[in-house]
Amino acid sequence: EEQKPSAPIESVADAPKESVKPEKEREEQQVIQTTAPTGRWHTAEIKQKEAYLQYGKLLSDRLALQQTYHRLPLTNNERSVPTDLNCEEYKGLDALMLSLDSEKNGYSLPVYLTKKELEEKKLLLKKNAVGFSLVRNGDVITVYNVENTNYSFRNPEEYDKLKKHHHSENHSLKMDNDLSYLLQPKALTVNFAIDGKPGLASYDAQRDMSIGMLRSVRNKEARNTKYNALIREELITLVGAAIVGQKNKFNVITPQQSILWREKLRNDPSYNQEVFSSASITSQLLLQRIDVVKKGNFQELDLR
Repeated sequence: EEQKPSAPIESVADAPKESVKPEKEREEQQVIQTTAPTGRWHTAEIKQKEAYLQYGKLLSDRLALQQTYHRLPLTNNERSVPTDLNCEEYKGLDALMLSLDSEKNGYSLPVYLTKKELEEKKLLLKKNAVGFSLVRNGDVITVYNVENTNYSFRNPEEYDKLKKHHHSENHSLKMDNDLSYLLQPKALTVNFAIDGKPGLASYDAQRDMSIGMLRSVRNKEARNTKYNALIREELITLVGAAIVGQKNKFNVITPQQSILWREKLRNDPSYNQEVFSSASITSQLLLQRIDVVKKGNFQELDLR
């Protein structure tokens, strides 16, 4: 019987070749989801709680590091302040939390983009990229560090400009400090003492002022206030001083801390909301006072 020839075997070389993408393009695997998820687990209240827990865990991790490295500042304010792609600085609590996030993850550029910006610029996220949630006026927005996107590949020239802006700015950061305005006569109506204790911020007067602001708006005197409330106020003072320190380019360290802080920060979103919201308000009051004094206006500041 005549044997029919078998069909030719296709080799790997004969198979159609897929186009080989550059390494940088292969990283572009995650598509941005711009439509917010819905459902009972995605309400504004739930998202806020998750954001404040994220704030708390981030700060708790930093406080834990400070127990090992006692001279480690809450944030390294020799670095530039976090910005968006247009080099517009984030402010207040947003700037503080993004600095902590940037340092924890080892980003060389503290530049963050919103989901909307990512979509407008048709950027993609790297695989497993994690965003950071910011609470703004009762809403929550998610931002991503520029190093978790393909921005450097799509816009190499603009990316170089960002690097030059942030790295060159570091040389002049220490020269920009407005806190000296508060040391002028009549700049403040609250008596404070520079106690000179080792380990406190460069401007102890700032810390004393923050404590004075908190106690002036208390409903009760310290002797009638519960211990846990006093401990919370100390944490509010620390966070507020860190916000002012970042704005005025000096590092704030923690001379002492309570175990209760880390426990609450990691597990209690309501506690975190009160701490971070209060710190944001008190620090902004003080920063506004600096702006007033800079303009030569020494009108009395009523803290009651």
